Amino acid sequence: MLDSVVTHEDVDVTLCSYMLKVFVLLECWTSRTRVVAKIQMEKWNGDILDINETVQRLGPRKCRQLLGIHALSGCDTVSYPFGKGNKSALKLLEMDIPGLDQVPGQPDAIHAQLQETAYTFFLPLYG
Repeated sequence: MLDSVVTHEDVDVTLCSYMLKVFVLLECWTSRTRVVAKIQMEKWNGDILDINETVQRLGPRKCRQLLGIHALSGCDTVSYPFGKGNKSALKLLEMDIPGLDQVPGQPDAIHAQLQETAYTFFLPLYG
């Protein structure tokens, strides 16, 4: 994906999608690559989400945590945690959940680390 970075200052990117996972991945990619182009996502109802603004508001740590929250909450593709949806999971972003920005997605993470990180996510989710 890094090969697709365009540094031309007049280039803006608008993506039309309704999927939360597209938003999460686009937000994480924009944060990690420090893209200078204006990145927007248009929802099915015409609302425009400013990805750059979201990245700026959240900061790098919360952007990485968002990816972990999305993965643990089922990524919109599997059964979500019982009785909890995306809104409940995203509210946890206000907390500083240890390991959530460091463990998920790391190829060298051991089972115990993943399990501990999952506990720190699911315990407050069901609080």
